[in-house]
Amino acid sequence: GYRHVGTARTPEEQDDIPVIEKNNIKIAFLSYTYCMNGSDLTPGKEYMANSLRLNKPDTDISLIRRHIAIAKERGADIVVAILHWSVEFETYPIENVMKMGHRIMECGVDIILGGHAHVAQPMEKYSFFDPYEKRRKDGFIIYSLGELVSVNLLSKNSWLANLIRLEISKGTENGAALVKITGLQVLPIFTCFRQFRDGGSDYRVLDFRRVMQDLHDGNNPYGLG
Repeated sequence: GYRHVGTARTPEEQDDIPVIEKNNIKIAFLSYTYCMNGSDLTPGKEYMANSLRLNKPDTDISLIRRHIAIAKERGADIVVAILHWSVEFETYPIENVMKMGHRIMECGVDIILGGHAHVAQPMEKYSFFDPYEKRRKDGFIIYSLGELVSVNLLSKNSWLANLIRLEISKGTENGAALVKITGLQVLPIFTCFRQFRDGGSDYRVLDFRRVMQDLHDGNNPYGLG
């Protein structure tokens, strides 16, 4: 019964955009991938995955526009796009991806949550004209959150990532009713992975601030270098 997005068993399910209501605020979720890890979509069943070449500047994003329209028809106050894009292990997003993020946001997306780079990348507050609300507003792009469950032992940059908490509020501003992003909290996390001689292993997702404080205080419970 858990809602999902980005993959589908039927063409109808591909357009069944999930809209979650919480505290009288409706949030729609969209999801797209720039590749299938070397595989191709089954001919005639392209609806099974929302695959778009997001890393290329001239990619047709009419599928995203269609899904945004469906989300708005279902009363979405906020539209979130979860994007698998960019280049692996690059600390900064490539220019094509930044331009694509702006293009997608200008279609009516409020928040972009990026992944695939395997490392944390910068965040951007982007001002754009919303074609549905007919006003300028601020959107928020997280180009890459980084890793949460994967382990890349050869890339130390991938051991650091972020957990994000965005506050969404509903109210009035200058006499107009609206919903907007009103708060941001970022928790930096550190992936600690240890292999033992007996073949066992230890995997932990740690609060990076506490890790640094422990090291500052002379404590090193995880044997960090």
